[in-house]
Order: sequence, then C-alpha cells, then structure tokens
Amino acid sequence: MYREYQVSRTSIYKWIYKYSNMRKRGVKQVVEARSDTCKIQQLKEQMKELERVIGQKQLLIDFQQKAIELAEKE
Repeated sequence: MYREYQVSRTSIYKWIYKYSNMRKRGVKQVVEARSDTCKIQQLKEQMKELERVIGQKQLLIDFQQKAIELAEKE
C-alpha cells in the first residue's frame, strides 16, 4: 500500500495510530503488500504438498520395514 501511494511505511503507521479506532481497543494493524500475502499463501500450499510427500514416503518406509521383518522370520 505504501508503494501504491508513494508514502513511507512510517507515515502509514502514524496515520493508523492517529486516526484508527482499533488502537483504542488494543488491536494491532499490520500493513503488508499484496505480493507478501500471495507469497505467504504459496508457501503454505508448498508446505502442505511437502507434508503430503513426507507422509507417502513414511508409509513406504513402514511397508518396507514390515516386509523385511516378515522375510527375516521365514
């Protein structure tokens, strides 16, 4: 937002502090660029995909360990 209006982040925070009603209620306001929001969303999706892959790999490891145990018993 600060880039869009060509003002500093400090100016935005000062404006929010001066004119916001949320300040009185103890609510924090965070200003971030849309690209930051998109990047966070992409990273969350990437994390979910990696967790899924780890789960699949763990299932494969468990299956192979069980197969080895059964083969050793025979």
